[in-house]
Amino acid sequence: MSPKNLKRPTKFRLLYLPLIFALVSIFSISFFMNSLSKRMLTNQMEENGIGLAKLIARKIEIEHKHIDDLNAIYRSEHRTVDYQTILRNVVANDESILYALFVNDDLIAIADTDLFDIGVDYSDDENYRRSLQGETRIFDWYYDKINDYVMEISVPLYYKNEIIGLIGVGMSKENTKQNSLYLTYGSLIMAFVVSAILIMMHRKMTAKPIMNLNEHIDALFLSLNDSEQVIESLNKEIEALAFMDFLTKLPNRFSFVQKFNEFVNEAHS
Repeated sequence: MSPKNLKRPTKFRLLYLPLIFALVSIFSISFFMNSLSKRMLTNQMEENGIGLAKLIARKIEIEHKHIDDLNAIYRSEHRTVDYQTILRNVVANDESILYALFVNDDLIAIADTDLFDIGVDYSDDENYRRSLQGETRIFDWYYDKINDYVMEISVPLYYKNEIIGLIGVGMSKENTKQNSLYLTYGSLIMAFVVSAILIMMHRKMTAKPIMNLNEHIDALFLSLNDSEQVIESLNKEIEALAFMDFLTKLPNRFSFVQKFNEFVNEAHS
C-alpha cells in the first residue's frame, strides 16, 4: 500500500469525554449540595421561629396563672396580663424578629409589637383560623413595611387546656438569603477549583502524553510522504537512464525499439 493511501490517525477526542462527565458531575453535585444547604437553613429558621413562638406562649401562660393567683389572693379581677410587654421583651432580644402579636380567640389582635396593627381583625386569615384549631402554621407573605417576604409562624396559645388565642412571629429572611448566597458562591468556587485541578491532572497524566504521541505519529506520516516523493524522483531517474545514453544524453537502443514499436502499432491501427 502506498503511503499516500494511508490515513492519518484521528485525534483522541474520546479522552475528553470522562473529563467532561466529571465536570458535569461536579457542578451537579455542587448544585444539589447548595439546594440542600438552603433547605437546611430554612428548616433551621422554621425551628427557631416555632421555638420562639412557643416560648412567648409559655410566658403568657405562666403570666396568666400568676395573675389568676394574685386575683384569687386579693379577691380582685383588676389585674390582667400585659401581653404587649411580654411580646416587646422577647422581640427586643432578636434582630431577626420583625414583629410578634397575640390574637385572641375572636381573631382580634390584642397585642402587637407593630402598634399600628393592634385591633386588626384577622377573621379572613386561613392560617390564623387553623392555628385556633390547634395547628402550628408556617407561611410566607409579603410585608409592605420592608418591601419583602417574611416567614411567619403561628402557634395556638393554651391556658387550662383550652385555646385562648394564638401567637404569631414574623421573621426576616434576609439572613437566610445572605447565607444562601454565600453558599452559592462557595459551591461555585469549590466546583471551579476542583474542575481546574482535574483539568490540570488530565492534561498532565493523560492528554499531554497522548498528544505528544500523536505528534510523533504525524511526523512519521510526514516522513513517509517525503519518502514517497523521493521514490518517485528516483523512479524518474531510473526511467531516464534506461532510455537515454548516459554520456551523450541521446536516446539509446531501448528507446529506439520502444519508439519503433509504437510507430508500428499506430500504422497497423
